[in-house]
Amino acid sequence: MPNRNSSFRWLIPALLVLGAIGAYWWLRQPAPTARTAAAAGAPSATAAVPARQSPAATSSSAASAASPPPLDMSDPNIQAWQAQQDFKNRITAFFNEAKTFPAVRRRSEAAELTEQVKTYESEKRLTAAEAMMLRVELIRASVDDEQEQTRQIQALNDQYRQAYDQSQAQAMSDPRMQDYKQREREIVQRVMGMTQFPGGMDRDAYLRQQLQQARMQVFSQSSP
Repeated sequence: MPNRNSSFRWLIPALLVLGAIGAYWWLRQPAPTARTAAAAGAPSATAAVPARQSPAATSSSAASAASPPPLDMSDPNIQAWQAQQDFKNRITAFFNEAKTFPAVRRRSEAAELTEQVKTYESEKRLTAAEAMMLRVELIRASVDDEQEQTRQIQALNDQYRQAYDQSQAQAMSDPRMQDYKQREREIVQRVMGMTQFPGGMDRDAYLRQQLQQARMQVFSQSSP
């Protein structure tokens, strides 16, 4: 196997940093909440309250109120989350077990997973950096010949570099992108100086969350 660090000498520095932080984003994604279902099923503030309730009924009502409602699997957002979880499980299993597969199976599964990565990238569920890092790992897991690995990774890097240069030229003309890049620098500096993180998250997960929130805040604004 080639040295992993040498394989990355062509990678765009900015993409490499962000990709290393977020490439395994799906491993840290929490299950969606059922707020919508809870809101839909919650009684109105003006609903009548029974004059008397037995202790058993009161206990049962309290238990029901404490239990979150089941997820509505007909909700497109829930379906998308479930598909994401299925993909997470499949690609994680592939990376863990690829060495035990015959070469034909490894190439076939890697090709299918690569197409799914491309789809998630086009849908903005993966950044370009994350997609690139995953595709590099899929190449490593499915291509045995070291020279062919290097050739494919170089070609992939060239493809992303060209797309990156084009998108940067377009994006930097947008004041929102300039605003985001400023926020990004401030967030990275702040998070790298922290030693404790909320919700039991590690630094990488918290940094990704903060950057994602900043992107949503900035780009939800109308383009001037």
